[in-house]
Amino acid sequence: MTKNMIALAVLGVAACSSSSDEAGPDAATPVTDNASARIAWIADHGAGDYTFLDGTAEVSPFTPHVTLPLANDATVSQAYGIGIPIELAAGFSAPDGLVTDDEALDEAIQRMAADYALVYRTSVTSPDLPSWLVAFPEGLSCGVCVHADQGFDSYAPVACDKVMLVDRAGAHGCNDH
Repeated sequence: MTKNMIALAVLGVAACSSSSDEAGPDAATPVTDNASARIAWIADHGAGDYTFLDGTAEVSPFTPHVTLPLANDATVSQAYGIGIPIELAAGFSAPDGLVTDDEALDEAIQRMAADYALVYRTSVTSPDLPSWLVAFPEGLSCGVCVHADQGFDSYAPVACDKVMLVDRAGAHGCNDH
Protein backbone atom coordinates (compact mmCIF):
# COMPACT_ATOMS: atom_id res chain seq x y z
CA MET A 1 0.00 0.00 0.00
CA THR A 2 1.55 3.32 -0.97
CA LYS A 3 1.45 6.65 0.81
CA ASN A 4 -0.37 8.04 -2.24
CA MET A 5 -3.13 5.43 -2.11
CA ILE A 6 -3.74 6.04 1.57
CA ALA A 7 -3.59 9.80 1.28
CA LEU A 8 -6.30 9.88 -1.34
CA ALA A 9 -8.61 7.95 0.94
CA VAL A 10 -9.24 11.16 2.80
CA LEU A 11 -10.84 12.88 -0.13
CA GLY A 12 -14.17 14.43 0.72
CA VAL A 13 -14.60 16.39 3.88
CA ALA A 14 -17.96 17.22 5.34
CA ALA A 15 -19.56 19.80 7.51
CA CYS A 16 -18.62 17.90 10.64
CA SER A 17 -15.65 20.17 11.17
CA SER A 18 -14.41 21.50 14.44
CA SER A 19 -11.69 23.79 15.65
CA SER A 20 -12.05 22.99 19.34
CA ASP A 21 -9.50 21.13 21.46
CA GLU A 22 -11.06 17.74 20.68
CA ALA A 23 -13.17 16.78 17.69
CA GLY A 24 -15.11 13.59 17.08
CA PRO A 25 -16.79 13.12 13.71
CA ASP A 26 -19.02 10.05 13.71
CA ALA A 27 -18.26 7.11 11.47
CA ALA A 28 -20.54 4.18 10.69
CA THR A 29 -18.65 0.93 11.30
CA PRO A 30 -18.01 -0.51 14.77
CA VAL A 31 -14.57 -1.82 15.59
CA THR A 32 -13.99 -5.55 16.01
CA ASP A 33 -13.86 -6.77 19.63
CA ASN A 34 -10.40 -6.74 21.23
CA ALA A 35 -8.89 -4.44 18.60
CA SER A 36 -7.78 -0.87 18.99
CA ALA A 37 -8.84 1.88 16.62
CA ARG A 38 -6.36 4.62 15.84
CA ILE A 39 -5.87 7.46 13.36
CA ALA A 40 -2.80 7.14 11.11
CA TRP A 41 -1.72 10.44 9.57
CA ILE A 42 0.16 10.79 6.30
CA ALA A 43 2.64 13.65 6.15
CA ASP A 44 5.32 14.99 3.83
CA HIS A 45 8.24 13.33 5.59
CA GLY A 46 9.19 9.82 6.55
CA ALA A 47 9.78 6.77 4.44
CA GLY A 48 6.67 4.73 5.17
CA ASP A 49 2.97 4.95 4.42
CA TYR A 50 2.13 6.39 7.84
CA THR A 51 4.27 8.95 9.56
CA PHE A 52 2.31 9.89 12.68
CA LEU A 53 -0.25 8.32 15.01
CA ASP A 54 -2.61 10.59 16.90
CA GLY A 55 -6.10 9.85 18.08
CA THR A 56 -8.23 6.93 19.17
CA ALA A 57 -11.74 5.75 18.45
CA GLU A 58 -14.66 4.45 20.43
CA VAL A 59 -16.03 1.14 19.20
CA SER A 60 -19.72 1.67 18.65
CA PRO A 61 -20.44 3.82 16.81
CA PHE A 62 -16.98 4.45 15.45
CA THR A 63 -16.11 7.93 16.71
CA PRO A 64 -12.56 9.27 16.31
CA HIS A 65 -11.08 11.63 18.90
CA VAL A 66 -8.20 13.84 17.81
CA THR A 67 -6.57 16.60 19.82
CA LEU A 68 -6.42 19.84 17.86
CA PRO A 69 -4.42 21.57 16.63
CA LEU A 70 -2.79 18.57 15.00
CA ALA A 71 0.96 18.22 15.54
CA ASN A 72 3.07 19.68 12.72
CA ASP A 73 4.65 16.24 12.18
CA ALA A 74 1.22 14.90 11.22
CA THR A 75 0.65 17.51 8.52
CA VAL A 76 1.69 18.26 4.98
CA SER A 77 3.57 21.56 4.94
CA GLN A 78 1.80 22.48 8.20
CA ALA A 79 -1.25 23.26 6.03
CA TYR A 80 -3.36 20.11 6.20
CA GLY A 81 -3.40 16.56 7.48
CA ILE A 82 -4.88 13.37 6.08
CA GLY A 83 -5.75 10.77 8.70
CA ILE A 84 -6.89 7.26 7.97
CA PRO A 85 -8.99 5.51 10.64
CA ILE A 86 -7.42 2.08 11.16
CA GLU A 87 -8.22 -0.93 13.30
CA LEU A 88 -5.16 -2.66 14.70
CA ALA A 89 -4.76 -6.30 15.66
CA ALA A 90 -5.46 -7.19 19.27
CA GLY A 91 -2.34 -6.86 21.38
CA PHE A 92 -0.55 -4.46 19.02
CA SER A 93 0.25 -1.13 20.57
CA ALA A 94 2.02 1.96 19.35
CA PRO A 95 2.29 5.31 21.12
CA ASP A 96 0.97 8.54 19.67
CA GLY A 97 3.62 10.41 17.74
CA LEU A 98 6.06 9.67 14.96
CA VAL A 99 5.83 6.13 13.62
CA THR A 100 9.16 4.40 14.21
CA ASP A 101 8.30 1.02 12.65
CA ASP A 102 6.05 1.57 9.64
CA GLU A 103 6.34 -2.05 8.56
CA ALA A 104 5.11 -3.41 11.92
CA LEU A 105 2.23 -0.92 11.95
CA ASP A 106 1.30 -1.83 8.38
CA GLU A 107 1.22 -5.55 9.26
CA ALA A 108 -0.98 -4.89 12.32
CA ILE A 109 -3.76 -3.16 10.36
CA GLN A 110 -6.87 -5.36 10.22
CA ARG A 111 -9.39 -2.88 8.79
CA MET A 112 -9.19 0.66 7.49
CA ALA A 113 -11.29 3.44 6.02
CA ALA A 114 -9.92 2.92 2.51
CA ASP A 115 -12.16 5.37 0.66
CA TYR A 116 -12.64 7.71 3.62
CA ALA A 117 -10.41 9.78 5.82
CA LEU A 118 -10.21 12.63 8.24
CA VAL A 119 -9.02 15.91 6.78
CA TYR A 120 -7.51 18.51 9.05
CA ARG A 121 -7.08 21.95 7.51
CA THR A 122 -5.14 24.83 9.01
CA SER A 123 -5.23 28.49 8.03
CA VAL A 124 -1.96 28.13 6.08
CA THR A 125 -2.37 28.91 2.39
CA SER A 126 -0.05 28.29 -0.53
CA PRO A 127 -0.37 27.93 -4.31
CA ASP A 128 1.25 24.50 -3.87
CA LEU A 129 -1.70 23.05 -1.93
CA PRO A 130 -4.00 20.59 -3.71
CA SER A 131 -6.99 22.29 -5.32
CA TRP A 132 -9.48 19.96 -3.59
CA LEU A 133 -8.46 21.33 -0.17
CA VAL A 134 -10.48 24.55 -0.62
CA ALA A 135 -13.69 22.51 -0.33
CA PHE A 136 -12.85 21.75 3.32
CA PRO A 137 -13.33 24.15 6.21
CA GLU A 138 -10.56 24.82 8.72
CA GLY A 139 -10.51 22.22 11.46
CA LEU A 140 -11.32 18.52 11.34
CA SER A 141 -13.74 17.06 8.78
CA CYS A 142 -14.55 13.81 7.00
CA GLY A 143 -13.77 13.12 3.37
CA VAL A 144 -14.30 10.58 0.61
CA CYS A 145 -12.06 9.65 -2.30
CA VAL A 146 -13.01 10.91 -5.74
CA HIS A 147 -11.29 8.55 -8.17
CA ALA A 148 -10.04 10.15 -11.39
CA ASP A 149 -10.10 8.45 -14.79
CA GLN A 150 -6.73 10.02 -15.52
CA GLY A 151 -4.12 11.64 -13.34
CA PHE A 152 -4.50 11.94 -9.61
CA ASP A 153 -7.53 11.28 -7.45
CA SER A 154 -8.92 14.04 -5.28
CA TYR A 155 -11.11 14.53 -2.22
CA ALA A 156 -14.62 15.82 -1.64
CA PRO A 157 -16.58 16.58 1.53
CA VAL A 158 -18.75 13.79 2.92
CA ALA A 159 -20.93 13.37 5.98
CA CYS A 160 -18.98 11.68 8.74
CA ASP A 161 -21.67 9.03 9.19
CA LYS A 162 -20.63 7.66 5.76
CA VAL A 163 -17.13 6.68 6.96
CA MET A 164 -16.73 2.90 7.03
CA LEU A 165 -13.90 0.53 7.81
CA VAL A 166 -13.30 -2.37 5.44
CA ASP A 167 -11.06 -5.41 5.63
CA ARG A 168 -7.58 -4.37 4.70
CA ALA A 169 -7.25 -7.18 2.16
CA GLY A 170 -9.97 -5.60 0.01
CA ALA A 171 -9.00 -1.98 0.62
CA HIS A 172 -8.27 0.29 -2.32
CA GLY A 173 -7.03 3.73 -1.38
CA CYS A 174 -6.69 6.97 -3.23
CA ASN A 175 -3.79 8.23 -5.31
CA ASP A 176 -3.57 11.99 -4.81
CA HIS A 177 0.06 12.59 -5.86
